[in-house]
Amino acid sequence: VEIRASKASLKGINQYIQFLIGLIMAMLVLAVVYFGVFLAYKSSEPILNNLVVMGYGFGDLLLIAPTLYVLKMAVDFRGGKLFLSWALVLIALLLNLTADVSFAIYRNAYTQGEWPYNMIDIIWALTYILFAYSFYATASHVKEIRGKLKVA
Repeated sequence: VEIRASKASLKGINQYIQFLIGLIMAMLVLAVVYFGVFLAYKSSEPILNNLVVMGYGFGDLLLIAPTLYVLKMAVDFRGGKLFLSWALVLIALLLNLTADVSFAIYRNAYTQGEWPYNMIDIIWALTYILFAYSFYATASHVKEIRGKLKVA
């Protein structure tokens, strides 16, 4: 009876998490459409330039969506030992989305080197640092597991 009750409660939690992931994605899509398309469109530029610049935000969303699900699985896997790595990946992707959308909106000021728009590069650099650290954390965890397997 307890096993059935716990499985039922886990199913409820999983549905709640699925709903939250869907809600987060819906909010991100709305933000990208408003900031990355509506505000970023420059009628003075060729349509191809506009499409390429706007495409970065949607590309970021394509990476963020599965990362949210992997993050949820990372919580469940081995007591969440990979959670930090995937949380860093998600943060890096969200920062990358922020930088891409900021560039889409302020690309003229960015290319002219105006402050603070030329600081968008710092956000992109930070994403690379977070990606690198997340991969390092994953590799460290794998190395730790290999060491435990050799001892056992």
